[in-house]
Amino acid sequence: MVFIGMSKAKLVDFLAWLKQLFLASVFPKFCLFCGKEGVWICENCFSKLLQEPILACPNCKSENPFGQTCASCREEICLDYQVSILDYQKEQVKKLIQKFKYDYVEDLSTPISRIIKNFQENFPDAFPKKGIVVPVPLHIKRYKQRGFNQASIIAEKLAKHYDFELKDLLRRNKNTNKQADLDKQQRQENIKGAFELKQQKNISHNSVILVDDVFTTGSTLNECAKVLKQHKIDLEIFGFTLARGIN
Repeated sequence: MVFIGMSKAKLVDFLAWLKQLFLASVFPKFCLFCGKEGVWICENCFSKLLQEPILACPNCKSENPFGQTCASCREEICLDYQVSILDYQKEQVKKLIQKFKYDYVEDLSTPISRIIKNFQENFPDAFPKKGIVVPVPLHIKRYKQRGFNQASIIAEKLAKHYDFELKDLLRRNKNTNKQADLDKQQRQENIKGAFELKQQKNISHNSVILVDDVFTTGSTLNECAKVLKQHKIDLEIFGFTLARGIN
């Protein structure tokens, strides 16, 4: 048998290769944007996705070099900064994230990782050096339906490319309605009280990077930030999302 004499690491790699071979034959990949066979996003289309990041106040959307919350907005939002890589209003970006999130194509984590790596190479000092990366959690029921948490995958890639520590500090204790179907006020009410700290203990780090897939009104990230600041009031919190939409 081919497995005889294989180390555990090589066996894992071999089985992963077999899985990809099987999936490619049964479910062939086509570029999401131009239809080229063999990849989810071809090189030509990938280059068109890349852009300058969106750095703007998470509350009033005023652009500034670091995405910092304006002084006049600090009483309205707990996030101190907001960084997004892509513009959700672009059809290609919307298609990428919806395919990843709602069609459960976890394989898209590879081009998403490349997008984040490109951002890190161009903006190596976007975050403090000793921060921790915290994904926005899914409720257990939603996780079982989807099979993965897209925010956790994005957070994992961000932590890897910036060499940060990744921690699941938060738990979602409320199975909320989908935020995408609601307006700003409804989103705030829907997400209110939906998160809690997993372990009731002090947060040792001074900076946290909260990660989600899309920033629209900021209600979800802000609710997470609120919970974290209840446990450490002087905590510096960055929001990071793959894309940013409009309120």
